Amino acid sequence: MKNSVIAAAVLSAIFMSAGAYAADEDMGELKINGEIVGTSCTFQGDKSATIELSKVGVDRFAGLIAGQVYSGYTSPEVMLKVKCSKNDNPRISFNSSQFVANNITKNNSEDNGAGFAVYLNGRQVTPDAAGVLALKPEEGVDGVYTLKFSARYAVAANNVKAGAVESVLTMTVLTD
Repeated sequence: MKNSVIAAAVLSAIFMSAGAYAADEDMGELKINGEIVGTSCTFQGDKSATIELSKVGVDRFAGLIAGQVYSGYTSPEVMLKVKCSKNDNPRISFNSSQFVANNITKNNSEDNGAGFAVYLNGRQVTPDAAGVLALKPEEGVDGVYTLKFSARYAVAANNVKAGAVESVLTMTVLTD
């Protein structure tokens, strides 16, 4: 009889302690996942460039709504060159927080409803949901890509007002 009382007490203690561990614990776990992909591309020569646009009147934005581009003026092109170790799916990764709706850049200077539409080699920069824009392999020569950027004023939010417009795009060029 003593053995069964002791056994019952031990089993009871085991189940009670297991229940205690199921509630609040003093240990946790943080998992971090990532993936190393192919060699990144590197910028050759200058790694930054500045696009300067001429001033335009606020009246030019009359009738345009958020996401639309003022097509009356395009900036001169600026060039950056990148070299990739191989031509496997080169792409540019943009920080998506630098854009507002419809691929218009965020104005870091003033909240005046204006931004920029950015163009790469004549096509508007339209990154996917992850902020990635694929480069066309045929545009590279021996792994060197000349990135010709230009910009146009655009409506980021309705009711554009006079004021400065300034955007900065941070990009990483990489391959698979």
